[in-house]
Amino acid sequence: MILMVSQRTDIPAFYPKWFINRLKKGYVLVKNPFNDKQVSHISLSKDVIDCICFLTKNPIPLIPYLDELKDIPYFFHITVTGYGNDIEKRVLDKRKIINSIIELSKKIGKNRIFLRYDPILITDKYSLKYHEKALEKLIVLTKDYVKEYIISFVDVYDKLKTRFLKYHISSVKKEEIIAIAEIIQKLADKYSVKFKSCVEEDLSDYGIYEARCIDKDYIEDLIGFKIMAKKNKNRQCDCLEVVDIGTYNTCLHECLYCYANNENIFKNVLKYDVDNDILCASLDDVKITKRNVKSLKCKPSLF
Repeated sequence: MILMVSQRTDIPAFYPKWFINRLKKGYVLVKNPFNDKQVSHISLSKDVIDCICFLTKNPIPLIPYLDELKDIPYFFHITVTGYGNDIEKRVLDKRKIINSIIELSKKIGKNRIFLRYDPILITDKYSLKYHEKALEKLIVLTKDYVKEYIISFVDVYDKLKTRFLKYHISSVKKEEIIAIAEIIQKLADKYSVKFKSCVEEDLSDYGIYEARCIDKDYIEDLIGFKIMAKKNKNRQCDCLEVVDIGTYNTCLHECLYCYANNENIFKNVLKYDVDNDILCASLDDVKITKRNVKSLKCKPSLF
C-alpha cells in the first residue's frame, strides 16, 4: 500500500512521535471520516507498506526520526506559500521551513522532495505582483534542493464560503489563472525549474503540465519495483489510491483556506496521546474492522 501521512492533518508537524510509535507497534486505528462509529484496523507492517508520502507545512519535527524510516521508501510534499499569519494563522516562519527543506534535501536527496505553492488565492494584499515576487524568492532559495514545484488554486468549498466572505477571498478568475501561468512560465525559464499543476485546467501551453502527486512511474523508480495500483476514485486527477491514517479537525496550522478543519480542532486535540492507537479520537462505542491492505509490488515473474 501507499501510506498517506496525511491529507487530513499535518502529522509530520504535530504528531511525528505518535506516527513513529504506530510504526513500531505495526498497526494503527483510523476512524471513517464519514462515520465516526466505524474504525479500521490497518497493518503498518513493512511487508505491506510500499512507500510513504508525507504531506506537511513543517517537516522539522519529523527530521529527528528519519533513521526510524530507513527501511521504508518515502518522499515529501512540502507546502510553502507567501502568505502571512492573516491567512496561515499558526504556520511556522517560512525562512525556517525553507532552511529545513535544505537540511532535508541534503539528508535524503532532492529527488524525494516536492515543493507545493498552493493554494493560490488573489486578494488586494496577495496580488499577482505579490505572488510573482514570492515565487521568485522561493525558487531562488530552493531550486537546488527540490525535485519540482506544484501549484493549485484555491477552492471555495461550501463550508468555507462564510469564512472567505469575511476575508474577501473568492475563486480565482480565469484571467488571473492565465496571468499566474505566464508568471510561472517566465520564472521557470529564467531559473530552469519545472512546475506542474494539481487538479487544474490545462496549462500546458505555459509549460505547466498536470501533476500526479501520487505518481505510478515515480513510485516505481523510488521503490525499485513495478506496482499494480488503482487510480484514486475519490479524486479528479490520475493519482494512485492511498491509505490515509490522519484524522480531520486536528491540524493546528489554522489556515483560512483549509477544508479539513472546523471549530472542533482544540476539542479533538485534547484527546491526543502519543501512545494511543488512534490519532486524537476516542474509541467509545465503535466497531473496529480489520482493513485488508497489502503490498502493491508485482512478482518478478510477471515481467
